[in-house]
Parts: sequence; C-alpha cells; structure tokens
Amino acid sequence: MARILIIRFSAIGDVAMTIPVIYSVARRYPQHEFVVLSRDRLGSFFTNLPPNVKFFGVDLLQYAGWKGLNRLYRELKGMKFDFVADLHHVLRSRYLSLRFRCNGVRVVHLDKGRKEKKKLVRRKNKVMKPLNSSFERYTEVFEKLGMPVIPDFISVYGSDRGDLDSIVSLTGPKEENIWIGMAPFARHANKIYPLEYQEDIVVCLTQDPRVRIFLFGGGKEEQLVFEQWMEKYPRLVWYGRKLDME
Repeated sequence: MARILIIRFSAIGDVAMTIPVIYSVARRYPQHEFVVLSRDRLGSFFTNLPPNVKFFGVDLLQYAGWKGLNRLYRELKGMKFDFVADLHHVLRSRYLSLRFRCNGVRVVHLDKGRKEKKKLVRRKNKVMKPLNSSFERYTEVFEKLGMPVIPDFISVYGSDRGDLDSIVSLTGPKEENIWIGMAPFARHANKIYPLEYQEDIVVCLTQDPRVRIFLFGGGKEEQLVFEQWMEKYPRLVWYGRKLDME
C-alpha cells in the first residue's frame, strides 16, 4: 500500500474539478491511501468519497511565509507519504514538493500547458490546436505516478442526485423546472467572459419558461450586476450569502 499526498489549494472551481479524478483514481486503486491537502474551508467538497480518500484542510494564514511552510512540511512529513501529486504547481506547492523531493519522495506536478496557451491566444501566428482540459491534466499526473485511470465519476451522491430538502426553503420545489447555476465573475478580470455576452446567454436561456438560473457570487460588484439582471429577467435567483458554499 502506498500513501499519496494530493496538493491543490485553490481556487474553488479548480479544487472542485479535482474531485472526479481523485474519486476515479481512488476507486481504481483501493489498496492505496490518498490524502488531499487544501484549504480547510473547501473540505465540504470532499464528502461521500471512497473510504481511502482523506481530506487534510489547513488555514494558510496559519502557515504564512517560509517558516509557516516549513512547519506545514514537518506536519506532512510525519504522515510518511510515498508519493506527492502536485495538482496546483504554484510557489507554495512547489516549495512543499521540493522539500519532499529532497527527502526522497517522488513528486509529479501538474503541467499547466502555459506555452501552448500562449501560442493559442497571441495576436499573431496563433496555433489553433485543442488543449487538454483540466480533468485530462489532473489525470496525467496520476498516470506519471503509475496509476492510469479513466474517470468514471458520476456524482458525490453516487447514482442519486442528492437531497434538496436542505435548500428547498430558499429555492422552492424543483418539480419539472430546469435549474442552471451561473457564476459570471472570477478573481482575475481576464478570466471573466464579457458581461454583455453573458447577459445575452441569460436572455436566450430564460426564453424557456421552465428555466431558473441561480446566480453565484457575493461581492459588491456582483451584487450590482445581479440586481440589474433580476429586474429585467424574473427567473433569475440570487440569495447572496444565504447559501454558504463553504
């Protein structure tokens, strides 16, 4: 049996996209133990997963700077990992990976494909070549560790669709409606699809009377945009901070 440390600290969407791959790998290799290192507030994502997956959440503010990372490494070192799968490959995870590597632990990191992405978006001589998805890039990490897998993830609820009773007081009954979640904003401006185009999508979707669109986001800018949209399109729903994603 091997113990594998999986590192992915942020962002919420990127961490969520690791789940189908981690779930599939863990089911394919039940003899191994997988420990997911991430922000403690994201632990709710890792529920109903295979028994050989554990979540190790940390408050990164408590491990700030080199001294904090060294303290975190010492805690992780005591867990005696055989492999490290760095699914983030940023300064923080790279430093932890370096410490593990210097201690003889094999480390494989995510290939973000930055060169290919730059060729695709540059102004001249673009290379119009399809790029691997995040799911494929995560899967490649485990392949390099000798654990090839084809993701067969369905849901954290298995074959079920989850219990909506906990939110029905806010959302109302689903019945035959079509629910669509929409998160129009991102931390970095260049990751945001132009809002006027997103509004066009809203117009198109809400032409179907069965569609209800749930808006996700809680900042001041988001609130202003959402309030404007909801005045125009009554089938949009935003509960602000009433629905806590953490």
